[in-house]
Amino acid sequence: MGSYGALWAARLRLLRAGNCLIAAVGVFAGMALATFGSWAYIFLWALSEGSHRDVWLAAPLAGALIAGFGNVLNDINDRELDKKAHPDRPLPAGLIRVADAKAWAILLLAGGILAAWVAAGATLALFGAVNVGVIVVYERWGKSRGLYGNLLVAWLVGSTFLFGGYAWQGWLGAQAAAPLAIMAGLATLAREIFKDMQDAGADAASRHTLPLSIGNRQAWIVAVAAIVAAVVFCLYDASARHTISVVWAVLVAASFVPAIAVGPGRPTLGQRLLKLAMVVALIAYLYPGVAIIT
Repeated sequence: MGSYGALWAARLRLLRAGNCLIAAVGVFAGMALATFGSWAYIFLWALSEGSHRDVWLAAPLAGALIAGFGNVLNDINDRELDKKAHPDRPLPAGLIRVADAKAWAILLLAGGILAAWVAAGATLALFGAVNVGVIVVYERWGKSRGLYGNLLVAWLVGSTFLFGGYAWQGWLGAQAAAPLAIMAGLATLAREIFKDMQDAGADAASRHTLPLSIGNRQAWIVAVAAIVAAVVFCLYDASARHTISVVWAVLVAASFVPAIAVGPGRPTLGQRLLKLAMVVALIAYLYPGVAIIT
């Protein structure tokens, strides 16, 4: 591979395509919830009406590019730490210069805001800009501040659904996507705490995480409280708002139980089980769309 190809390979590694895809899926899920979960209907609109096709393409792209900006900024800020922790990453490995990485981040940022504007105008572009600000605050300040940083990450994950809902149906769409956004935010908060418990030894010298401040068991209690809040909200949403059926709500609640049951001694397993529970919740809230084709 020539130097030009190697440079692009390094840029793509900085991007973390998997994380960008997850962000795009979150935006798409928000769009689906804005059509009452009927994600199959989105495809019909996208194929038949040009304006809707623009939204369907541009909004997830905006989410992916803004997430990519955050990933590149993370590697730029962590490049000195990564010389020991992750020496194979593009920046510590010398596969890309810092100046090139910064230019790549700016390009992703500009592309993300432009895509948001194309999708739904100035308000969605402003929404994207706010999330960019949250990313910058997290990288500069929140990352080393434990619970505060965890809350910022929880917002970033949950807001992808609101972003998609607004892109598709404005404020009514964002309102329709809010239940899943709240659940995802609470579950992400718990998962971030579990991850901090997992990394407590490595973080001791440079970060003030919740487990380091109050101990693993107490941090686990805070994470469990977030999970319980997510479950209670889901059950309330099913009984009071009927966004999902009670059967699906109970299934979602049950899917969170294993993450609690593993206890504070196995945070790695706990955060993996939380990821699985979040997938179950996503399916539950999109079930009306599944029902169209089943």
